[in-house]
Amino acid sequence: MSEVKYPVSEADEAAQYYERQKQLKQQEQINPDYYKAGGIEAIDFIEAHSLNFNLGNVIKYITRAGLKQGEDRLTALTKAKWYLDREFLREKSIRNYKLIKRQHNYTLYILNQWLDYTTRFLRGEAENAARCKTE
Repeated sequence: MSEVKYPVSEADEAAQYYERQKQLKQQEQINPDYYKAGGIEAIDFIEAHSLNFNLGNVIKYITRAGLKQGEDRLTALTKAKWYLDREFLREKSIRNYKLIKRQHNYTLYILNQWLDYTTRFLRGEAENAARCKTE
């Protein structure tokens, strides 16, 4: 049995048109044109390079600087700088932690060597003392 097609009423056409416009507006709000400036979206670049949150925001604010309506370039660049400064401090603290850990491990190594030497020395002294008593 063939499907019967009914003519589309003007009300249906209007409803479809309204729905398409609504979808386009939602898409525009989620992904406005200035996100694609330069031919690539910031998020694609960020994900391709596996950047962390701070560096991702630096890229995002730099690539979109001056393109967002109502926001000047300096505001966006200030935000990018804030995230870059934050990443710099994070990286610096990680390096300091690694350096401190390395120094701590070296100190433990030296203490362990000293303890081992002292233990052998004291055992040797005890063996000497025991040998002297038996002679």
